Amino acid sequence: CWVCLVGVDTGCGTYRMILPADAVMKARPDWGISLHKPGTVKIGTDEQGKPIGIQGLDPKGLDILVMQRIGAASSIAFLDWARNNGIATVVDIDDAMWCIDKDNAAYRYWNSGLWHWKYMDQAAERSDLTTVTTDHLARRYGKHGRVEIVPNYIPSEVFTYDRVQRSDDSVAIGWTGFTHTHPHDLPVVGDAVARVVEDTGAIGRVI
Repeated sequence: CWVCLVGVDTGCGTYRMILPADAVMKARPDWGISLHKPGTVKIGTDEQGKPIGIQGLDPKGLDILVMQRIGAASSIAFLDWARNNGIATVVDIDDAMWCIDKDNAAYRYWNSGLWHWKYMDQAAERSDLTTVTTDHLARRYGKHGRVEIVPNYIPSEVFTYDRVQRSDDSVAIGWTGFTHTHPHDLPVVGDAVARVVEDTGAIGRVI
């Protein structure tokens, strides 16, 4: 079985594409899996939008195509091309793109003319299977019944990491929030971290 994964290479791509691919390769070493970053696979279409060529991917022998966060007409054309060539299709979505906060930097990206959340609706309707992270997303994208909820997980290896030993036995509290796409996270947290640091003597760290 040859599986091709096409998706973003940020945090979402890591949790939804790269880490699952690693898990599948360990469980099924007899499968071939290829991971393609955005822009490395391109599809050519005619004036009617009909696919006429694929660049960056050899479709020969391909059994399953997995695509993530579809938001463009060209991606829909690629999905249709795969289905028309007998390739099983899976689309993955981990966010409610149709109701992004307008203060989120991604709002304009997912509500533009060339890129829009409506294409994910179309992709979910067309694909053989849609995978999501939550019950709420399953209700949105899985009305046809072809849906699986796959929660986000982290590799078990992270629990084997050696803890940094500090000379004074202090504890560090880390913050990994990204306010560019999560602009209201910090106001929700408020002064909670500051109060914990003050009350316990912990160290605050921001990434």
